[in-house]
Amino acid sequence: MSKYINPEQSFRSYHKGGGKGGGGGGGGGGVSPEVMEMAKKGNFKPFTLTTSAGESFGDGEGKFGAQAASPFSDLQAQALQGAGGFLTGITDQFNRPAGEFNFNSDVNAAQQDLFASQSALLQPAFQQQNDMLKSNMLGGGRMGLQVNGQNPDVFGLGEMQNQQLAQLASSTRQQALGEQAQAYGMDSSTFGINQGLQQQRGQNLMQGFGALFGTGSAVADQELALLQAGSNAEAMRGQSYIGAAGALAAGMQPPEKSGGGKGLLGSAIGAAGNVAAAKVSDMRLKDNIVKVGELPNGLNLYTWTWNDKAKEAGLDTGIELGVMAQEVLEVLPSAVIKGEDGYLRVNYSEVLNG
Repeated sequence: MSKYINPEQSFRSYHKGGGKGGGGGGGGGGVSPEVMEMAKKGNFKPFTLTTSAGESFGDGEGKFGAQAASPFSDLQAQALQGAGGFLTGITDQFNRPAGEFNFNSDVNAAQQDLFASQSALLQPAFQQQNDMLKSNMLGGGRMGLQVNGQNPDVFGLGEMQNQQLAQLASSTRQQALGEQAQAYGMDSSTFGINQGLQQQRGQNLMQGFGALFGTGSAVADQELALLQAGSNAEAMRGQSYIGAAGALAAGMQPPEKSGGGKGLLGSAIGAAGNVAAAKVSDMRLKDNIVKVGELPNGLNLYTWTWNDKAKEAGLDTGIELGVMAQEVLEVLPSAVIKGEDGYLRVNYSEVLNG
């Protein structure tokens, strides 16, 4: 923010004893009412700056503010509201208990089921083998044959069928273990996918919150820039009145007490070189031109800043208070000289004493 000075105090101090290079200041340091009135306008004034981006204000009592224009303000409200929703989701996500991997599989029960179903498929074949054995034994007269209290034919068939069932038990065990391993892999993969999705969701929430909160912050930065621009504009306005008051006071000083009628303008020109020399003052080389007063001969007095053309041509003299050569050409054409570069120059000695 720009710092404001007390213009009345500044001008009383400046003109006490005749000002800079003055010689008395018109009677013991008095300041004319016109000068004081213009100086007072340099005090801070309540301001309102309105642009397409919004509005800023200062009430002159220490209260400042800025409001972004719609849709920027609407966008900020939506962004911050959305960011709040993401923040709630982030909190829920981080408060969620860590997932636990649970795998329940009874391989014995699975084997029993497999064995029961597959052994049942063997029973018709076993029954057919038993019936065929009885028929063969009856036809061959071996029905009553006993060895160690057992019929060898019946014993042999039973051993063969038991071996088949034993092989089936082993194969179903391997099958149950394989199916268990496959189920474990599938469950583990699903658990990993779910965990990854949860982590990705947390990252997405964080990114969404950052983007929306950043949008809201950008609008706040825009409002701060509006406030800065409004304060700067008011500062420039006040400073222009202070400069105008100084120029007016210098122009009012009598020639015999103001250093040959030059006053503040003459002092500024003299500081840059010989006041009698022609100085570049072509309005085509100036920007931010502000009228701040009028010389006794009727020519307008301005402040300005040198533009890029002046700086590139090396014509920036450092003086930013004076007249416009084009206006002087209409009133005092003898005081205007056109340089080889095509730009107009002014003999300020003739202007100030003309």
